[in-house]
Amino acid sequence: MEPFANSTQHILAELHRLDRMLLRHVLRLRAAAAFTESDFRGLYVPDTVADGLLEDTPPADTPEIEELSAQIDALRHENCVRANDSTLLELAMRFELSQLESDAIVIALAPELDSRYEILYAYAQNDVTKKNPTVDLALKLLQGSLEERVAIRGIFEPTGTLLRNQILSVVPDAQNRDGPLLSRYVRLDPRAAAFLLGRNSLDWRLSTFTERIEPTLEWSDLCISEAAATRLKRSLQLERVLYWFEGPPGSGKQSAAEAICRQQNLSLMVVDLRRLPATDVPIAAYLRLEAILGNAAIYFDHCDALLESGPAGRDRLNQLIRELAACNRPIFLASAVPWQPELPRESRIIRFPFARPVLGDRRKLWQDHLAAAGVNGDTDPAALAGKFALGAAEIRRAVDDAGHAALLHAEGEPKITNGLLHEAARAQSSQTLRRLARKVECTQTWDDLILPPRTLAQLHEIERSIRHRELVYSRWGFEHKLTLGRGVNVLLSGQSGTGKTMAASIIARELGLDLYKIDLATVVSKYIGETEKNLAEIFHGAQTSNAIILFDEADALFGKRSEVKDAHDRYANIEIAYLLQRVEEYEGVVILSTNLSQNIDEAFARRMRHAVEFPFPEPAYRERIWRSLFPSLAPLDPGVDVAFLARQFELAGGNIRNIALAAAFFAADENSPIRMEHVIFGVERELQKIGKLPSRAEFREYYELIRQHR
Repeated sequence: MEPFANSTQHILAELHRLDRMLLRHVLRLRAAAAFTESDFRGLYVPDTVADGLLEDTPPADTPEIEELSAQIDALRHENCVRANDSTLLELAMRFELSQLESDAIVIALAPELDSRYEILYAYAQNDVTKKNPTVDLALKLLQGSLEERVAIRGIFEPTGTLLRNQILSVVPDAQNRDGPLLSRYVRLDPRAAAFLLGRNSLDWRLSTFTERIEPTLEWSDLCISEAAATRLKRSLQLERVLYWFEGPPGSGKQSAAEAICRQQNLSLMVVDLRRLPATDVPIAAYLRLEAILGNAAIYFDHCDALLESGPAGRDRLNQLIRELAACNRPIFLASAVPWQPELPRESRIIRFPFARPVLGDRRKLWQDHLAAAGVNGDTDPAALAGKFALGAAEIRRAVDDAGHAALLHAEGEPKITNGLLHEAARAQSSQTLRRLARKVECTQTWDDLILPPRTLAQLHEIERSIRHRELVYSRWGFEHKLTLGRGVNVLLSGQSGTGKTMAASIIARELGLDLYKIDLATVVSKYIGETEKNLAEIFHGAQTSNAIILFDEADALFGKRSEVKDAHDRYANIEIAYLLQRVEEYEGVVILSTNLSQNIDEAFARRMRHAVEFPFPEPAYRERIWRSLFPSLAPLDPGVDVAFLARQFELAGGNIRNIALAAAFFAADENSPIRMEHVIFGVERELQKIGKLPSRAEFREYYELIRQHR
């Protein structure tokens, strides 16, 4: 026999041997007159059918089978020496299987390849309903005597290699669920079957919460110190290592795991613990099988999702660690919070702290990746580093995405521009914020914001402080003087409609950042601890998405702490203290807007780097607002007395906007230009909304229009 040319030839040779084993078993049963002989056709497989399926199989005496087994063994060895491809051999080597265990796999695999084995198994078991091999049949095919079968019975027990690693399972008969082990069916796991047939993609049962990636990062791609890199390299010499990577999102934890796996020629399975299914699913067994078949390490992301869910979550994480330790692959646990897992005796834990790259590191990462992509000096790495607090892997993906976008949209030679890089950097956003916040779109510019010069100057200062963070913190070294408070915290106060949200959206637009307005209804919870959990999710999401977060009506969350009179007061104060801590630690941009600045807790007010008061507009500013809110395309009648409107009605910009829009709809209904009476009707409606009755003193000569309109 020639050496196996491929995996299929090896499996076919094993099936040829299985045919002889089946024939030997059938002949033994016939010799013992153990088959059913009756007139109930269809309830058993006739001899003629079985003979037809086995007609090409040579005589099945034991020496013949042993000779064939010896030939296959020799070819197995030859294939190993010549490094030819054989998935069956590969599976046996990875799990250190014995020859009998490999034969048991072939017995379970046969029906997956040829349906005639279902008929043969039914015939061999003298029961047409038993189309899969039972443990009893598998043992009889593997060994002849009862003593030998008892000796190898452990192959099909839970502690055996095959069942412990989920390669095989034994399934009870539906009619006899409490029957003995021998009556149970032997099934090959779908993932193992796919591997044997040459398909090594990720197990579909893991696909909803797991991604398998092929690492490409090198040590030089990591944004860590030389000492940390040295520790990581030395850890490669250890076995059964559990890595505890602790740090905020985007700090390079997954990048470090990728670099380790690349050095060890391993894939990396990234498991999102936030999306784990119910506890009755054997997740650990599936992951262990996938880790070995896919030659992969396991990276548990968002461990804090389980740790913060209480004792049940921590117990589940400990159980996953215990069950996976035996797969002898590196296990990475990534978390933003500290924890001490319960380790199996043979395992050891290595702890690595991670921090998000500071501005100087981010600038260098942008420079390095842009240079690697062949981008010339037309881009601004310093501006990108200052605006987007991305990690190393996110920066690399942003540069790659910008390159792809340039290729798709270029009319001539592709060119990566600052605009494409900004869009790609913004796309590296987490979706976490979308559940608890609403993205605010902005089309206005500074020219649309009508405020006193002093207020506008303060807002421009805020924009510049965000834009130039990289220069001040990194190049001028202020980041080494500050452990906390490196973020930009802004308090905007003033009456409703004076332009606070508009100002925040213009700042975000000018900087090319996203603005997310926090929905307090989804954040604040009556359940103890839920509000803090939601707030933690907001800050994590904002950090990874590099967004500006806006807490509108902030006094509802950031209000003054009160005297503790009951448990409700105590937990309300705890929430405020937690918020104070998170705002101080957050390195991004947080904007608080409030109608009542005096209600904001003093500790928050002290920590605000910028505090801007939005005054109620005076008549001159109200007139400018009135004029700016009617678009140039709108048919505005020259008789609309804007000066009168600004002088007579003390309204904020938000109210004036509503009136202008209402007047436009009144005019559209009449198919006429926007006339003064339309605006007056809009004013009346807006005053009603804010609880004011129209008076002759305010409306003067237009008061009769209102009476007629009524």
